[in-house]
Amino acid sequence: MNKIFIVTETGSDLSKEEINPYNIKIVPMHVTMDGENLNDGEFDPNLIFEYYHKNNKLPTTSATNPNEYLDAFMDIRQHYPDAKILHLCYSVITTSTWQNAHIASEGLDYVYHIDTKAVSAMLGTIVLKIADYIKDNPTKAIEEVIEKSNQIIDRSHMAFIPHNLDFLRAGGRVSNASYLGATLLKLRPVIEIVDGKLICTEKVRGSMNLATKKLVKNYLDKYQFEKESFFMINGHHLNNQIKEMAIDIAKSYGYEKIRWVNTGCVIATHGGPGSFGIGGILLNKKN
Repeated sequence: MNKIFIVTETGSDLSKEEINPYNIKIVPMHVTMDGENLNDGEFDPNLIFEYYHKNNKLPTTSATNPNEYLDAFMDIRQHYPDAKILHLCYSVITTSTWQNAHIASEGLDYVYHIDTKAVSAMLGTIVLKIADYIKDNPTKAIEEVIEKSNQIIDRSHMAFIPHNLDFLRAGGRVSNASYLGATLLKLRPVIEIVDGKLICTEKVRGSMNLATKKLVKNYLDKYQFEKESFFMINGHHLNNQIKEMAIDIAKSYGYEKIRWVNTGCVIATHGGPGSFGIGGILLNKKN
């Protein structure tokens, strides 16, 4: 029997408590402030917000580098010489993680890569779902695990609303004209992950409270999620009243247990404080 280990990035926003029961190895993505390169997940995201308000510019983010991937692959192989390694990669379109991981695994025929087409809580949820499958099916070959993984990815769906567009504008993800228009009209973009891309699929008018309420109700009217994989995203400093309102709506749809995911440093750099998200693994494949 070949043991299968999962490798993924800190951009999955998984906690230590969540990864401990599984064969999951986390490699760092990075945030650079004032020339200092910091590992995602190893410092307080509030430093990012303080940096932005002090300097009126965002830190930069970067992918896991090839040496970090290679160190992770070799460490697993050293302790488990017969192991297979499944790299569940942060959305390929958004970063160079995929390219760097392939550079690191050149000549290593025991390393397999999958583009999850996901970021943040959605990536983490996919990782946990596949880890559960491996744990429950220890005799499955790597090819069967990959097939199952792609089926899970095809049923994943997530959306989020930033509290405001300041961080998206500073990061070059929205133009000044769009920013000004949205601000004046009090429009809040609903951003969904579509084939790995972050796409604005709707603009909701009103307060963050109203926008969140509409997003949760619309999503739960439209989609049926597996109860065990359903999650909500807590952007740092998300208003507690918004959280309570979202929980109450979800419970009215039968989602009694909600996994709340705190955004890590890389996600916080792009989404800013106070964002809200929702998603999970669908019962059926998206149309």
